[in-house]
Amino acid sequence: MRRAIAALLLCSATFAAEPVFIVSVKGSLVDYLKYYPRLKVSDAVAHHATIFYSTLYVAQNFPNRATAVINATDEVYAMLKDSAKKFCVKSDAYALDHLEFDVIFDDAGLTVFGSANLVCLTVVK
Repeated sequence: MRRAIAALLLCSATFAAEPVFIVSVKGSLVDYLKYYPRLKVSDAVAHHATIFYSTLYVAQNFPNRATAVINATDEVYAMLKDSAKKFCVKSDAYALDHLEFDVIFDDAGLTVFGSANLVCLTVVK
């Protein structure tokens, strides 16, 4: 598995013009990187994304609240990944760690707040 990931990264670094998304973890990425000594953190930054759906929007577009929460969480996750890809454009790969979502559903609507560290990774050759 480790060799496959390393080969994928080397191939990506050689032929592709953009970094490869590796993983998103709730905890620290450092715990996983010890198994991959050729991957080094080149840069990292804390980032967040927020989305809001009004109560009317939820009622008109989703069969129930749970579906709205899942959809909003997926959109926030996609925003975080997109931000990481743009931030790590000069790296071989990128990942999200300390990924966390907060969901607030009140009379005004649904708010989903996502936060993560955007981590850029480089293959040591």
